[in-house]
Amino acid sequence: MTAEQTAPPAAAPAQPRKGSPWVWAWAAAGFAFLAFLLANARTGLESDRVRNAAVTETPAPRPVPVLFGFEHWLGVLEAFTVVVMVGIIIAYVVAWRRHPYHPVLLMGIVTTLIVWQDPIMNWAPFAVYNPELHHLPEDWPLVSLSPTVEPFVVLGYIMFYLAPYFPGIWLLRKIQARRPVDSFVWRHP
Repeated sequence: MTAEQTAPPAAAPAQPRKGSPWVWAWAAAGFAFLAFLLANARTGLESDRVRNAAVTETPAPRPVPVLFGFEHWLGVLEAFTVVVMVGIIIAYVVAWRRHPYHPVLLMGIVTTLIVWQDPIMNWAPFAVYNPELHHLPEDWPLVSLSPTVEPFVVLGYIMFYLAPYFPGIWLLRKIQARRPVDSFVWRHP
């Protein structure tokens, strides 16, 4: 047996963690797409397809007085949508890092991404939006399916598509707690 002691190998210096180039590429593509949408956003009606040529005032006269005399409801709605969507995207990123592929997270992402189908869904019931909301040009192919305009506030649809899930799942768990595992509420949630 020897009394020789060896020094532990020197720890390798910590290298800074580099992000994947794909993450940066997707982020750049997302920002470019957002910039493209914002550069083409408009308010009011400019397309002959939906504009009433007999109305020359801008904005068009209101058919009813504004709610509580406050004339800035559209701006409040759009600002609220932007703030909430930034918060939701931050929540998605944090949740994805902590619990990737969680069913609630995936459902939230899907309900956010479904807005591309909104012009199709507006066409069937002839749903219309206020043209003073910021929207894409009315003559673009997908957007032209909508009866009037396709505003950006539809990005906030997750707030009412996904919101019923949470009280619904709470109620389901309460009902399931009182029933045996082979009951209807367990077999068909």
